[in-house]
Parts: sequence; C-alpha cells; structure tokens
Amino acid sequence: ILERNPIAQYVKKDGSLGLIDKNGRTFSAHGTTSYPVISFASHAGDLMPTAATFIQALPSDLLGNLKSVSIRSTDFIQSSHSELGAGTLIIRWGDSAQMGTKVNVLRALLALPENAHSKVIDVSSPLSPIAK
Repeated sequence: ILERNPIAQYVKKDGSLGLIDKNGRTFSAHGTTSYPVISFASHAGDLMPTAATFIQALPSDLLGNLKSVSIRSTDFIQSSHSELGAGTLIIRWGDSAQMGTKVNVLRALLALPENAHSKVIDVSSPLSPIAK
C-alpha cells in the first residue's frame, strides 16, 4: 500500500471531486478536503502532471489565497486569487516554466499603485507582463 498525499482537487467528468498528488497521479478519498480546485478544459490525464508542477511552484502566500485554477493546456494556466489587488485577481501564467520569475514580476506589478485596481494580470511572458 502506497500512501498518497493530495496537493489539489480536480473536477471529474461527472462533476465530483478527485485528488491529485505531487506526481500528478489522481485518486479518490472520502471526507471533506480543502485543497485548491483545478478545472480542466479536457479531462486528459496528461494535464495532471502540469497541475501538480504548477501547484508545487506557487509560494505559500499565493497558495493561501488561491480560489481556483483553470488549465486548458500545458501552455494555458490561469488562477483566481482572493485578497490580491482589488478583490479577486485573475493571473494568467501561461505554462509552469519560469515560475520564480513570474512570481517576482507579479509581486512587482502588485506593488505599483497604478495596478491597485487590476482585475487581470498576465505574466505568461514575464518580460512583457500585462495588468488590466
């Protein structure tokens, strides 16, 4: 028997929730969980490792206010966070590469007064970020 520790939840085809471990493997558990919920554009298993990599790359302060994650492909990851910027903030990450740089760019953008009311920040290209 191999114990698996969940790092996130995902929405299954039938609408129920499953769990994802750090390797992107899925499993079920009974009871209530409070992990970030990830939704996928397709339910292809090849996106589970992408989800695991992304969740593990987020620093704890961003994980703490993470409301949801949407993954359409390995190159399109978007997250929704509460208590960042002007209430709920959507962050478009692109893929899970360069997460350290993307997080640093995000923090720099959030520190600027002109971005205090931003609803969407796109750091998919960290050298050319967009705040709206």
